[in-house]
Amino acid sequence: MILKNGVWVNRTLLALVVMALVAGFTPISRHLLQYVGGSFAPTPYSSLALSTPSAVTTGIATGSTIPVELTNHTGRATTYHWTATQGDVVISRGSQTLSSDGSTVIYVATEGAVVGSLRIALNHTKTFLTVPIISPGS
Repeated sequence: MILKNGVWVNRTLLALVVMALVAGFTPISRHLLQYVGGSFAPTPYSSLALSTPSAVTTGIATGSTIPVELTNHTGRATTYHWTATQGDVVISRGSQTLSSDGSTVIYVATEGAVVGSLRIALNHTKTFLTVPIISPGS
């Protein structure tokens, strides 16, 4: 029952390959789910980013205000507490409540900061960013 030019054989081989892939996907998918922690669902997160990304290379002058974008993708309204530090010295702090999937710009004061780097962090998380602080005349 081979048709002209082996079409029947080609279709049979294609069907066998598709069946092998379908049958093999079930055990593979179990391993994939274990690898991603049991779900392909998006992971809730919060983020901090400089509103002016070039500030990382140019630096922020002491005494200036740093605009930082705070984003909430946790799936619920959240109050964030943030702290800006140089070493063990707290330069500024604040808090902001955001709705689910909300975002806002917080303004971080640098009064009292010295030349070096300033770490802006969300309290009780591992989320932070570091900004270079330069002298006002630089």
